[in-house]
Amino acid sequence: MKVVTHYCDVCGKEIACGPVEDVKGINIRVDLERGAFDSFVFPHACDECRKSVAAALSKWKESHSKAK
Repeated sequence: MKVVTHYCDVCGKEIACGPVEDVKGINIRVDLERGAFDSFVFPHACDECRKSVAAALSKWKESHSKAK
C-alpha cells in the first residue's frame, strides 16, 4: 500500500505514517440514557491527541467514580 500524508482531525498536525492501515483514529461513543447514544469519530488522530483524549476520559471517569 502506498504511503499517504494525513492530518490529525483534532489538531490539524501532519501525521507521519507508513501504509494507510497504520493511521489510527479516535472513536468515542457516549451513552446518553435509555439506550440513546452519540458517537464522535475522528478517523485520523495523531498520537498526542489520542493520548490526551484518553487521559481526559480517564480523569473524568475517576472523578465521577469518586463522586458516587
